Amino acid sequence: MGCPSRVLQTRAELSDLVRIVADSCHSFSLALARSDPPPLQPAPPRKAGSRGFFSLRSATWLSVISASMAGDGGGRIDAELERLLRAAAPLWSAEAELVEAYFSGPTRTQAHDLLWLERQCYKELVDGVEPRLRALHDGLDELGDPDRRAGALVDADELEEELRHLDLFLAAHQAVAGTDATPLDVARLRREGGWPENDALREARARHRRDHGRLGQLAEAATEGGCCTLYAAGMQLPIQNAADELIVAANRTVYVDEVRHMRLDKIGERGLTSADWSVLTDLVAEQLRLRVDMRDAQFSHPLDEERVAELRAGGAAIRVDILERIGLTADQAGRVATSST
Repeated sequence: MGCPSRVLQTRAELSDLVRIVADSCHSFSLALARSDPPPLQPAPPRKAGSRGFFSLRSATWLSVISASMAGDGGGRIDAELERLLRAAAPLWSAEAELVEAYFSGPTRTQAHDLLWLERQCYKELVDGVEPRLRALHDGLDELGDPDRRAGALVDADELEEELRHLDLFLAAHQAVAGTDATPLDVARLRREGGWPENDALREARARHRRDHGRLGQLAEAATEGGCCTLYAAGMQLPIQNAADELIVAANRTVYVDEVRHMRLDKIGERGLTSADWSVLTDLVAEQLRLRVDMRDAQFSHPLDEERVAELRAGGAAIRVDILERIGLTADQAGRVATSST
């Protein structure tokens, strides 16, 4: 079995592949099971502790959060984690402010909708689908190991999910462009769809993984998706036409999937030292600042430069609702927000 040699050209081909992958994932699960399993549901739950060849996602990130919660019944947050959240939360809120300003302001036009959707399709393809395809292919020789098989199942499940996300955003792009418009050329998108601010984010993440190993991976897991800020805003867009309906549907689906990842059962102590926490906090903050620039460019600069500079410097008010998405209670989130003022 080899990696696909040709990138999908049309959404119809992508939809066919989504169906094939879904069927294959279920068949794969049955083939690898040691005993007769119960009937599989469309979205089988992940086993706590199972990690794919590629993805840490938020399961690993939340394991760090879990290990930093005091067991005193009061929901106290470890001081190291609280410092990290105080650094991250204003930048998550900044990303939310940018996206919400776009959806509610005069910057939003058909041309700008086509631009942000094209760029989101690029991110879903290059950061979502392709790494998981490569991971499954590269791990085939290790499937004799039961743990690696479990990891492959995680990757296969995530691949199906990422393909669905890509399919939904491609459909939204087509609806905005019009049914008579030529479908987005996914091959060209793969080659040319990047933009400088997103390239800077990807390069920083690669450098962090290379220079800091596991801490770089944790930083990427903590910043992936921007704590669902785009999806939360997009699914609340007032529906004025069929294109808006597909934009809302795409964002709602991704939001539900990503929040589910962020709220996976905690998987244990990761043994971070105080020095590790300091490095991790710096890496997370750097990546989140780059995310602010990335979203600002993706959404055609909906705020003035002065406000974007303030947001990049951590000037946004911390939003409790965003912190609750990573598993904090309202009281815990409120204390983080209060302690940062």
